[in-house]
Amino acid sequence: MKLTKLTLHSFGRYKDTVIDLKDGLNVFYGPNGAGKSTLIHFLLWMLYDPESRKRVLREKLRERFRPWDGSALSGELEFEKNGVPYRAERYFDTNTKRRFAVYHGVSGEDVTADFMPTLGEALFGFGQEAFLRTFFVGQLSTPFEKEGKEDEVQAALLNLSSGGDASVSKSVLKEAGGLLSEMKSAMEQLEKDVA
Repeated sequence: MKLTKLTLHSFGRYKDTVIDLKDGLNVFYGPNGAGKSTLIHFLLWMLYDPESRKRVLREKLRERFRPWDGSALSGELEFEKNGVPYRAERYFDTNTKRRFAVYHGVSGEDVTADFMPTLGEALFGFGQEAFLRTFFVGQLSTPFEKEGKEDEVQAALLNLSSGGDASVSKSVLKEAGGLLSEMKSAMEQLEKDVA
């Protein structure tokens, strides 16, 4: 699975912005106020819009990133899964009209049902809480709090240590380790480029 393109039609300060993602680790950097946190929250919104979660949480995210011009939140995420391209679209306006759909990148067929209950769970095999605690690096903290459910990361590690089915646990840990190594290399290169 790989993410290939972010299209922010209208999200926070971004309007009609397209970001092509490269293979491997993509690092967003810039001064305060440049929109780095907005980009990562856009990705969170596309993968896990908490519309099925507590109402307060989803309203907090939607209010925080309401487009500056008052238009509806909207965007697209292009990705590949098993070498097949897909395009996810998400739309939400203040009149509570919302749409989420996933389309096959070649045929254009609506394949939303294959990516439920959330796009993130279908792609990564774990929910929003595990994503926030492993792959999501926000500024100081995220706008989400643990919702009283068991910590997925802790459960996976406990499962692994107690001799349970380790396939999911090992794959999550391997992916996290690989990303951390890529992140370290990217940061070292960034430090060289800045110096």
